[in-house]
Amino acid sequence: MSQNHYEIEKIRQFRLQQSMDKLKLSSIKIAEGLYNEAVILSFVSLFNSIRLLLCENGDDSDNYDKIFGLAEQYFTSTMWGSLDILEILKDARGFNENVLNGTGKIITRQEAEKYYKNAEAVLREVQLKINEQLT
Repeated sequence: MSQNHYEIEKIRQFRLQQSMDKLKLSSIKIAEGLYNEAVILSFVSLFNSIRLLLCENGDDSDNYDKIFGLAEQYFTSTMWGSLDILEILKDARGFNENVLNGTGKIITRQEAEKYYKNAEAVLREVQLKINEQLT
C-alpha cells in the first residue's frame, strides 16, 4: 500500500529535522574536541539525508545495509551535480564503523570536519533534489 503525499511529506520533514539536528550536534562536538562523537553524528545526519530521498517509494528503514543498498541503486541511476554521494556514503560508513567498533583510531579535528562538511553538502544536495521533485 503506497503512502499518500501528506504522509510522505510528514516523514520527509521528520528526517530533515533529524539530519539538521545531528549536524548541529556534530558541530558542537567538534567545537568541544569530541571528534569521535562528531563523526558518528555526521554519519547519522548523512544517513537521514539519504532516507529523505528514499521515503517516497516506501523504502524508509533504520537498517543501514538496506538503505546503503537502496542508495547504491538510486545514486547510480540519477545525476547528482558535482558530489559523488555514493562515494561519500561509502567512506563515511567505513569510517563510522571503525569508530563504533573501537579500533583505537584517534580521530583528528580535520577528519571530523571533513565528515561534517560532507554530511552538510549531501543534505544541501538532497534538499535541492527534493525541491526539484516538488516543482
